[in-house]
Amino acid sequence: MSKKIMNICFGRERQDSDKKSWSNHGIVLFSTDDEGNERISIKLNSLPIDKDFDGWLSVFEQTDRDVKSSDESNKVEF
Repeated sequence: MSKKIMNICFGRERQDSDKKSWSNHGIVLFSTDDEGNERISIKLNSLPIDKDFDGWLSVFEQTDRDVKSSDESNKVEF
């Protein structure tokens, strides 16, 4: 079984910079079962409470830093 985990994030415009400030709100799991069937699962830990939130979230590859700092709620057993 193979799996790939990605972060679900929301970007807010920063007043002091042209860059966005990103907050993590969950994970997306891409996996394949023993029979070769693809599966996508989404786990949301929160939703942004922001006046600019329009329902859109972004998905990014996890970095080593993300994996080390992730809390227990993001750990998923296969």
